[in-house]
Amino acid sequence: MPLGDVSSELEALARSAGSTIDRAPIELLEKFYTSDATIGSAYVAFIRALFAPLGIAVIDASHAATRAAAKPVLSAALKKADDIATAVSVRNRELEAAGFTPQVQDVPGLSLVFSAASGGRKRIPIKAAGKRAFSDDLGPNVLLRPVVERAILPTATYIGGPAEIAYFAQSAPIADVLEVARPAIVPRWSCTIIERHVEEILEKLYLLPEDLRDPHEAEARVARSRLPKRVIDELSAARVVLDETMDALSDAIAEEKAPVPPAVAGGLRASLTRRLDRFERRLIAAAKKENADAMQQIGTARGSLYPLGKPQERSLNFVPLLARYGPMLRDDMLAGARDHAARLLGDSKPARSLEEAGTARGRT
Repeated sequence: MPLGDVSSELEALARSAGSTIDRAPIELLEKFYTSDATIGSAYVAFIRALFAPLGIAVIDASHAATRAAAKPVLSAALKKADDIATAVSVRNRELEAAGFTPQVQDVPGLSLVFSAASGGRKRIPIKAAGKRAFSDDLGPNVLLRPVVERAILPTATYIGGPAEIAYFAQSAPIADVLEVARPAIVPRWSCTIIERHVEEILEKLYLLPEDLRDPHEAEARVARSRLPKRVIDELSAARVVLDETMDALSDAIAEEKAPVPPAVAGGLRASLTRRLDRFERRLIAAAKKENADAMQQIGTARGSLYPLGKPQERSLNFVPLLARYGPMLRDDMLAGARDHAARLLGDSKPARSLEEAGTARGRT
């Protein structure tokens, strides 16, 4: 389906970039995300234009040449659909026996080849797979895709995230049935971009980026640090006294054979502990209100590093960041990725900087 008018979305994205030093990424979006483009065609064209200067090729899985190259593997997957299903089922049972959960669940009776002939993607039933003639509307599912890619591209290794690494454990037997090379996989490079104003917040509040992963821990810690030291010390002392007193009471009940079971003392301990915990939460809540500026700063930092509670790279559009910081940020990220690749190849030299270790810092 054509995108239609996306001018308001493009304007919103440009505004979100704020002050920019390299508008080229936004201009590429404006060039390719036109009303007559589709989501797929616009994305492929944009990524190609963005990555081509870096020497990175981008393949279009829907291109006729790609489909033609994949035909032998897809045809074999249809003919051997039953054998593949058996191999995947065996591997899934092996994974479960080893204490793992298969990333991709079995769908009995369906092959790993999709057909888009009817306008929607549907997996071809195994019973019909052996008789199915090859057509341009066929494509691999998530388990078959890496096997196809390994067969049609000069692949040294596949680079993927945690979920992809998990389902590669299920792809190996598929390659064996098809008598093609097993795809290898290594973990992709990952980074968090810490903008200067976010870095200043972290330094001011003595926080690390990972401290913001929990939605409440950072606020509670900072608020607690703003409470009077004597109050915190006395609260800690009260917990120690409570534990010592309850231990002594439990021993007395047991030794003197008091007319109540030991569980009664345990219940009292739990009740008093809950009251202390509730009192501490009230103290922290009050400290949060008194330090609203600090709480707002934590929210700003979390919105940048863990937006909506997810890692930055899984939620934020990277185009505004590239526009805001330009080639310098891109070069820092490339250096980090190259360092990661060197370590994968056995070069254990330490990273030369924080940027190369996986944290690219935006510079204003």
